Amino acid sequence: LVGPNGSGKSTLIADVIAREAVVVPYALVPQQITFPDPTVSIAKHLARTHPDISTQEVRAHLARFLFRGARADRALAELSGGELQRVALAGAVLGEPRLLLLDEPTSMLDADGIDGVRDVLRLAHGRTDLTTVLVEHRLDEFAGDAAVMAVVKGDAYGHGLVPVAEAALAGGATHLAIAQLGEALAARAAGVTAPILTWLFPPGADLAAAVRADLTLSAGAPWALAEIAAAARATDRT
Repeated sequence: LVGPNGSGKSTLIADVIAREAVVVPYALVPQQITFPDPTVSIAKHLARTHPDISTQEVRAHLARFLFRGARADRALAELSGGELQRVALAGAVLGEPRLLLLDEPTSMLDADGIDGVRDVLRLAHGRTDLTTVLVEHRLDEFAGDAAVMAVVKGDAYGHGLVPVAEAALAGGATHLAIAQLGEALAARAAGVTAPILTWLFPPGADLAAAVRADLTLSAGAPWALAEIAAAARATDRT
């Protein structure tokens, strides 16, 4: 989530949590970070909040956040703002949530700290089923190797749906988003093999055809979710 100060990025995350809209295990790293007992060490804090994880694993995890050896034994009260931010991030990722909400997690970090956060997030995404919502002013620090989704609208304003989709893929996009189900099916029938997200379809649409065509379907209402589930059951695919 990128935008100028005051545009509502942090408010959006807070509102999602307040509405209890998150239905998977999640972790939040807010801008204002506090700890229940600032007198304990970094390692002891993470061990207390994750009692099912061994001390060795906790210390190995902290090392990825630049808290190696004796540095992990420093008291939380002794840490700078940037170091506290790294501790909060380490704790959030260690729990292996399905959703990670990060509200400007690098605002007080130096270059080494930013590199460490980026590396650990990549590692976490590689080994868990994780989605990250990131409020960040320095988007280039995190999006350099991100997958690119190109959104193709209708006939691409007269340039042709399939030619524009193919041009976007040739230019580096790895995924496509095509709003109308019929247009997404047409692209697939024309030989476009990249992942395609589609989300606009009426009740009773042939979603089984969409599932067989390996389209990713998004549900904007409960009835749509029910019809997607029914199509998955009918085709024995997810």
